[in-house]
Amino acid sequence: MAEEEKGDIWARRALDGHRERKENQLLAATESANIALKGLLLLNGGAAIALLAFLANVVKEEATSAAAQKLVFSIHAAMGSLAYGAAAAVGAAMFGYLTNRAYAECIGTKHESLERPYLRETCASKLWGAVAGTLNVLGVLSAAASLYFFVIGVSGVQIR
Repeated sequence: MAEEEKGDIWARRALDGHRERKENQLLAATESANIALKGLLLLNGGAAIALLAFLANVVKEEATSAAAQKLVFSIHAAMGSLAYGAAAAVGAAMFGYLTNRAYAECIGTKHESLERPYLRETCASKLWGAVAGTLNVLGVLSAAASLYFFVIGVSGVQIR
């Protein structure tokens, strides 16, 4: 086998490995993000539903007492916070999609070569990498905001 053919074999193996890593990265990132974001939506949405059920019971039982009115106001504020938390979770899901899309473009716009180095950065791949990094940070911040609004919403309900 000629030296040039051996180089082609190594180049093809390297490029195939690169493509496989790209696919695996996208699948793993997407699956992890989906699980986390479903959890955040369940936390915020479930808490909002529980508060609504609790509110309906309070209004039915003691609608005119001062304590009940105070509780209704605190539940109202908590509902707003939980709504923001749910919206932030949806925003984080959106950023997760955009991040994965940008990373795929970053990997896809690298120049493939049969000579070393087999993959070369291009202006486009560098730009997509920076965009992906920014979107990733925004997604993490949105997820953290969702959790923050959940904690604020749940801790804001004053029963007494």
